[in-house]
Amino acid sequence: ETGVIDSISIVGTQEFEGETYFKFRRFTTGNETGITLCNPNGEHFEYLRESEGNLIWETGQIKFTNNDYTERILDDNPSISYREILIEGETELTVEAGTFDCINSERYVIVNGEIAPARDKFYYADGFGLIYDTSSFASQETPSVIRRLEAFDVQ
Repeated sequence: ETGVIDSISIVGTQEFEGETYFKFRRFTTGNETGITLCNPNGEHFEYLRESEGNLIWETGQIKFTNNDYTERILDDNPSISYREILIEGETELTVEAGTFDCINSERYVIVNGEIAPARDKFYYADGFGLIYDTSSFASQETPSVIRRLEAFDVQ
């Protein structure tokens, strides 16, 4: 347990290039020591919209997809490539906030043509959002950080 808590809420909407985005507020506490794979303390805003099963940032990049099973290249350069793929089927996942039917994507890194041992997992539930995710150093199979939905309030 790191003791780091991310509190997420939708606090409004904002227009970008004719599209309406939800304004997500993340307020992080408990990271006084600056744990590398955790969010830094304080308030952070993110703008996202849904389009055809994709969760899209205001930059136009896809954050998450629930229907595209092809491998996505997130970042690519000559020595390292970040990839993500949606896994077929649903997973029933139980966390502190309850049991959810989730779709799962996995993110991995290719370093100098070799797939690194780490494989981060992201579980989203329809109507709730991110339920569980992991963060790893590329060279380690075991995640360094696991985040779980602790509580929610849908209004």
